[in-house]
Amino acid sequence: RRVRPVGELVELSDGTSIEAPTRPQDQFAFAMALLQGADGQPDPARAATWLEKAAAQDFGPAQDVLARLYLDGTGVRKDEAKAFALAMSAAEQDIINAQALVGVLYTYGRGTRRDFMQGEKWLSLAAERGHPQACDLLAEYHRKGLAGPENQQEAFRWTERAAALGGVRARFWLGVHYRYGMGTPRDDAKALHLLREAADAGNPDAMGLVAEMLYRGQGSEPDMANSVRYFQMGAKAGDLHSLLNLGILNHEGTGVPRDYPRSLQLFGQCAEGGHPRCMTLLGSMLAEGEGAEADMVAAHSWLTRAVLFGDGDAAPVAAEVQQRMTPDQLVHSKNMAAQWMQAHPQFQPGVPAQLDPEASPTVPQATPQAAPGAATGGMTDMPATPTESNATGTSDASAAATPQVSSNATTPAAQIGKTGKAGTTTAHPAKKKNTKAAKGTRTTN
Repeated sequence: RRVRPVGELVELSDGTSIEAPTRPQDQFAFAMALLQGADGQPDPARAATWLEKAAAQDFGPAQDVLARLYLDGTGVRKDEAKAFALAMSAAEQDIINAQALVGVLYTYGRGTRRDFMQGEKWLSLAAERGHPQACDLLAEYHRKGLAGPENQQEAFRWTERAAALGGVRARFWLGVHYRYGMGTPRDDAKALHLLREAADAGNPDAMGLVAEMLYRGQGSEPDMANSVRYFQMGAKAGDLHSLLNLGILNHEGTGVPRDYPRSLQLFGQCAEGGHPRCMTLLGSMLAEGEGAEADMVAAHSWLTRAVLFGDGDAAPVAAEVQQRMTPDQLVHSKNMAAQWMQAHPQFQPGVPAQLDPEASPTVPQATPQAAPGAATGGMTDMPATPTESNATGTSDASAAATPQVSSNATTPAAQIGKTGKAGTTTAHPAKKKNTKAAKGTRTTN
């Protein structure tokens, strides 16, 4: 009886050896076991070696997982171009995870040129087969009109499907669709339920929206205590919408004790985040000496920035403050504004926000084809929420340059008069001095 010759041996951590796999599916299975830590601790570097062997034999699942390792530099030297090539090869073999990944890479221009038409093509293939994050990002394509006209009905349809497949981000956006009647009849009760679920799970954007709805009594009876609580949660998480409104509530003493220093601090944090309305309110408080000693130079500097960023209420306040300044103070104010703008290029007026591929998780979550621990995550940072006025509608060309949705949200607020005396709480953002009330702009950068 002839004995089959033994091939290459692979040594395991316990000192034993096994025959090295030669078939691509066996090499892939062995690599996945290494990624899972079946031989002690997870070993992505050794796993990558076996994935390379399987990928070289054109085995799609191995190419898909290896693409994710190259995308993040896990166990291998980071190489986004190689990641794209591997993902494309796997996608062409009908690997659903790879199709979603190729769509993401085209969307963000990682490893290849940015191409929304190709992005939509590959995301559609994966979404039609039930890939949750492909459904989610495809919804955003329709929401923003990235590869064609905006279509809120299609955006809602894909968002609803992604949510049904367990997409956490999609449930947040489903709440947004119901909140503003985007592609579906408005339903405040459904919106509040979904947004509150997202807020309690740690979504800062949802925190601000829930707080606003509770303030206004939308989807439930008005609930000032919980409105304040959600605004506080959002402010702690850095949500600009929450910082703005909590600052107003502290200034007015609505739902919380009146606290000018706290209001000034909140407006300052929000203004540093690039929020035009907060720049105006901060400048006005500094000019009046509310919460701190009056500082006309800093006040005028912030008001100048607010004007540049498009807050229509800032110009008359800036003109009034300027009349109380010396020429040297005015020069100092303009220099301060210019230096801040130079140090914060991401907030420059007229420059659309761009995605930071290093900071944004962009790899679709893997289904069982992909390796546990191989780079996975959501599609993008959580976008801001549309206003009721733009919920159905149009977006400018620069905004469509990125799948990240950056838009406005309405804000509850009370009047802030020159004397600091609380005015009547209204459904509009704050008024400051003799300025005209305007929508509080919500930005994400």
